[in-house]
Amino acid sequence: MASVSPPVPPPSPIPPPRQPEGVSGAAGSKDERFIEGQLAKARGYVKLVDVVGSLMTLAAGTLIFFLVVALMDHWIVPGGLALWSRALLLLMFLAAAGYFVVRHVAPLLLKRINPVYAAHQIEQAQPVKNSLINFLLFRAARQPMHRAVYRAVEHQAAGALAHIRVESTIDRGRLIKIGYVLLGAVVLCGLYKALSPKDPFPSLSRLALPWANIQQPTRVTLQDVRPGDKTVYRGAEVSISASVRGLGDDEPVELIYTTDDRQLVDRTIEMRQEQNRYVVAFPAASGGAQQSFTYRITAGDTRSRLFRIEVIAAPAIEIDRIEYEYPRYTQLENRTETNIRDVRAVEGTKVTIHATTNRPIEHARVEFELEGQEPVAMKPGFLPVISIECTAGLLKG
Repeated sequence: MASVSPPVPPPSPIPPPRQPEGVSGAAGSKDERFIEGQLAKARGYVKLVDVVGSLMTLAAGTLIFFLVVALMDHWIVPGGLALWSRALLLLMFLAAAGYFVVRHVAPLLLKRINPVYAAHQIEQAQPVKNSLINFLLFRAARQPMHRAVYRAVEHQAAGALAHIRVESTIDRGRLIKIGYVLLGAVVLCGLYKALSPKDPFPSLSRLALPWANIQQPTRVTLQDVRPGDKTVYRGAEVSISASVRGLGDDEPVELIYTTDDRQLVDRTIEMRQEQNRYVVAFPAASGGAQQSFTYRITAGDTRSRLFRIEVIAAPAIEIDRIEYEYPRYTQLENRTETNIRDVRAVEGTKVTIHATTNRPIEHARVEFELEGQEPVAMKPGFLPVISIECTAGLLKG
């Protein structure tokens, strides 16, 4: 019977059992440092591809969601989305986007990529016979391993990596598919923006700020309403105009107004086109505006907000009386005149004119039909008062 020789003892003692992350053998060898560097690069590319893919998925979903909201606001919901529905859709979007970020994006940014997963990505793309994964598993093993065997596995893994461009081994198939979906969403949104008679961006603003007073997008756009809100004097003629675009050939532009006394409610006047604006003179009857009113303009599927014209009485001043204070040498008794016509007095007489106005005024003055005579400002008081001294025999106020 042949005898079996006892095994030759190793040149150095076998290292004790290692921790899971330890290495059976001398740590920090040239091959191991090379493998670590390549794996770190692979893990970085894996994280980058996954993060970009997740963000592209979020972007594609956002574009599709906004496109659906624009279609609902433009064509599906009569009168456009109401405030409560816009607020509900906004909350739904924020909740879904927040969940996606927490579930798929944040872990990629906060956690490390498993080295075995990165090695698997490399070996899927390159036929390296599982040498890289075997090395990682042997390195993490708790049981001791002969140094020669460990070095052989390590050298085999390093040799396989030496001929591989790590960045080219990372699977980008999912990223490419997501890119096609994102491109399709962008094309759909661009086509809708270019071909739709209604602009989608106001709908996005209405969704992002549901509480804001943003009008529903319309086929016809109505801009630059003049005079808008304004105060005019009673009897004035008000010219109302607006710029209108996108109107059909047979579609009218109308002014709808309501007077404050409610005797005329939602009365309609058709506006006429003058160059690039539609204009109407209000009121159509002679005598001008006699009372305040509100108005709006309608054209096609759009209407302006409600505007107000405030009609006030024109300022007027009326002379109540004129007081004459004669010089002493004339020995004439002072008098007050209420039957106002021309002002006639002896030279040097002090004349005080008392006048009242129909509304508060900032300033008033008396002008004279005398060459070289400057106007005299009236002094404000309970009643506007002016005091002047005659410098000629005839004054006309």
